[in-house]
Amino acid sequence: MSKDPHPAIMRHQERYYEGMAWANELARRGYVVLVHDTFAFGSRRMRLADLPGNIRNNLVEANPEAEDEIQRYNEFAGNHEHLIAKSLFSAGMTWPGCLSLTISERWTTWHHDRTSKQPELVVVGYRVAGYAQ
Repeated sequence: MSKDPHPAIMRHQERYYEGMAWANELARRGYVVLVHDTFAFGSRRMRLADLPGNIRNNLVEANPEAEDEIQRYNEFAGNHEHLIAKSLFSAGMTWPGCLSLTISERWTTWHHDRTSKQPELVVVGYRVAGYAQ
């Protein structure tokens, strides 16, 4: 994976956020910003190689940063969200609950590591896409 922003991200930021990366902007203003992949996104997405060929329609992840491959994966994942939701529900969870659990897990680890060294650190909250706490 490249350290440079993906061209699709740059277009998204330009279209919706006036070209700014909001996490970076908040950090420049002195805020501590925790950015991590949550369940079903980024590094925590469904891996095609882990799924049977008939479920993934024989899609193969050859170049995960290629825009056409990203588009094919997003279409695949979007068509299978109901199965993920049903699986979570069968396990006694909901998708928002899973997102909250993931955030809490990452946040708690980060927060404990920092506040034990910096007790004056003030924690305000967190936000994931449209989900805020």
